[in-house]
Amino acid sequence: GAPRLQFNHFQLLHDVLDNMTKKITFQAPIQEIDQDYIETITALVKKYRGKKGVHMAVYNREKEVYLTMQSQSAKIDINRDLIRTLKEKRLRYKLN
Repeated sequence: GAPRLQFNHFQLLHDVLDNMTKKITFQAPIQEIDQDYIETITALVKKYRGKKGVHMAVYNREKEVYLTMQSQSAKIDINRDLIRTLKEKRLRYKLN
């Protein structure tokens, strides 16, 4: 017979960010990490306190080093306002 298509789950687009993300990974080259960067990330984590994991990826392309660290204590609420703020501040991140 003809192929069939079955839908098992429907979700509103604005719910996808909250329901599908498990963590955020902030990404930065080692040269960009200074006191201002650390204070910015710390302020964001405090402002958007939540239940999702916070990771930090630091890299050095010249030496081909990539280090990922997970915060044991910091948790964040990943929402549209946070994403907008990250884009305004031009911070690199990845959602998982």
